[in-house]
Amino acid sequence: MNKNLAIYVSSCDKYSWLWPGFFYFFRKYWPDCPYNVYLGTETITTQEKGIIALTSGKRGIWGEITPLNLGQIKEDYILWLQEDYFLTRVVKTEEIEKSLEELILSKGKYLRLYIDPDLQKRGIKKEDKGRRVSKISNDYFSTCSLQSAIWERGFLLSIIDKSETPWEFEANSLKKSLPSGAFYSINKSLVNYGFGGAMQRGKLLRKYIKFFLQKDLRFNDENIMSIYEDFRWHILNNPVGPIPGFFRSGLYTFFLRKIKNKENLRAIFKGVLKRFRYFSD
Repeated sequence: MNKNLAIYVSSCDKYSWLWPGFFYFFRKYWPDCPYNVYLGTETITTQEKGIIALTSGKRGIWGEITPLNLGQIKEDYILWLQEDYFLTRVVKTEEIEKSLEELILSKGKYLRLYIDPDLQKRGIKKEDKGRRVSKISNDYFSTCSLQSAIWERGFLLSIIDKSETPWEFEANSLKKSLPSGAFYSINKSLVNYGFGGAMQRGKLLRKYIKFFLQKDLRFNDENIMSIYEDFRWHILNNPVGPIPGFFRSGLYTFFLRKIKNKENLRAIFKGVLKRFRYFSD
């Protein structure tokens, strides 16, 4: 085991209610994780067994808080996760070890472990797609993605602007002075979770309601997407959902134009979501 790698879970006080859910799935799908697990937050700590809480001592912008937390870690490499990345498949430690070794040998700074269709289509050259590890093009719009990845900690610290939110950090990828050949990606996801995480636009997807109720975990209605918001997300925004991208916009427009009765619209939304297991009573 490489002792120079740690798991870093990025979070904040506002989303501390997600921690029990995150660690439930983390332990379920990675029970033999041999690395130190750090939870980066602001002022609230955690009672989760075996988790090392890193608090910044104050609340603030992501770009200000994150470096304060990362600066407390001794390991040179971190596997980046976020509090709403609820794992859905087993993580194999030997694959993570192999990936870290490949990153070090390539002298790279970043190795993405979660793949989505857009990265495969636009971020990786065709000739590299058959390889286990491929370079990410420097002109890819989201080179600095905060999806699950192994980062060289010092490098990550060097490219975070204190004024950035996590979304701005990703969006500013093309504006940053990034070294050529620093960014790599696995061609098959090693760390699997729902695309973008369990939270979208600050709210929990409805498919997790049943889980939170079964585990007697707290949440309030303001934290949950409405049926309409959930349906809209999966129709328009989810690139790995069951509905092809070219068909999403037209389908959504059809529902809005043809169905006038609000209650009927809600019923249809709910039926479709249940059909694709995106909604639980």
